[in-house]
Amino acid sequence: MNSSIAESVSLLEEIQSIEDARNLFPVMKSCIYLDSAHYSQYSLETRRRLIDFIDEFTFTNKNLSLINMRLADQLKILSAQLINAGKDEIIITGSTTHGLNIFANG
Repeated sequence: MNSSIAESVSLLEEIQSIEDARNLFPVMKSCIYLDSAHYSQYSLETRRRLIDFIDEFTFTNKNLSLINMRLADQLKILSAQLINAGKDEIIITGSTTHGLNIFANG
């Protein structure tokens, strides 16, 4: 079990090519999946992190709200770096529909 969900080593760091990225999604060996706006299959990295998350909260008494706030902050920082924006310019919503409604309604 990992000591911290947010600090675990990522499989993403090992990606050197498109083929490496595709290998994170075993379903890609049997089909091409295009409906990712609704939902998509999990990558091996997502599966690993979900298992870590379940183990973490099965065997410990950690404050999930604090962990979620830290993860959201890390996600905003990385997203901002990716698109050359400020962290405060990034929002996290529960769904695409929620985000579009915020955008449309101000």
